[in-house]
Amino acid sequence: MEKYTFSQMIYNLADKFILSTFKRVDYHRQIGELYLDYEKSKMQELEKIIPSSSKDFYKESLKEPSIKAYLEVQGQTAIIDLDIAGYDVKKELDKSLAASFSNGLTFYLVKLVDNLIDQKESDVGYISELLNGFLHLYKTKGNDEYLKGLFNKKDILFTGEIISNLLNTEYLHNLPSHYETLEFLVNSEIQNHGAKSNLEKYNAVSDIGKYSAKLVVDLLSDYFPEFREKMEKHYFSKGRAANIFDDIKDFKLDRDNGDGYTHQALPLLCAGFGKEFAKSFIYLKPKSQWRYFNFLLLGALFQAQEAVGLKTRS
Repeated sequence: MEKYTFSQMIYNLADKFILSTFKRVDYHRQIGELYLDYEKSKMQELEKIIPSSSKDFYKESLKEPSIKAYLEVQGQTAIIDLDIAGYDVKKELDKSLAASFSNGLTFYLVKLVDNLIDQKESDVGYISELLNGFLHLYKTKGNDEYLKGLFNKKDILFTGEIISNLLNTEYLHNLPSHYETLEFLVNSEIQNHGAKSNLEKYNAVSDIGKYSAKLVVDLLSDYFPEFREKMEKHYFSKGRAANIFDDIKDFKLDRDNGDGYTHQALPLLCAGFGKEFAKSFIYLKPKSQWRYFNFLLLGALFQAQEAVGLKTRS
């Protein structure tokens, strides 16, 4: 019999109570699990098109919790957001899964590139050259010759090979059409690394949240055209709130890594999070607000799982 700590037992009781009381939380978990099954089978299929030179790098990346979390959580969030927007996910399951996987796969690639930047890297010029080198891949729909001319590090070239090949799949072939959003996202990331003050960093982090959210809206709207009108304003606020929350959660860790705010930034971060979180509700209709609340409960359970050691922190 598996042994649990006291905090883990409390979590298990809370989990059962919430799932039995809030049925939409249980539904969201169900469709999230459907996505995970779909994602696993698709990533195994996609392995066949990855060149032998970068295949081991590809397989190892899927074992890295922080990278795998982007593939899994972004895809699960996307399929739940389709429910929040009012779509019947199970009735349109094939299209919902494909749309969500397109989102998860995109952010898997984003995280692959992000991991190439050492947290203590202070050379903004190098970071800019690296990110713009990968941005050129999307502009040219997978031509990695430009990237090869800039860098010779194996992990950079392997990442370029993976992106080049995945851009030609049915799930990402539209991604180059969203180049402008990717460009805004890259520029915001560069501004974040070059920020000299709390306010500059806060504004850059907020913009990263906004343009990450816009990228999700772009991708899901490729499959569900009405999604943009229904969800864009909500998504912008949710994206900003999520990014600011991550900075609050990792406040001490980021400072220890030499990449954080000063202590004076906490009021700014908390106020910004509160404002954007409230707006993320305001931009939804009542039925969607209730579904969004259930999604947040599921997210809280996910965070609690990590806190009590039942899940590896992503």
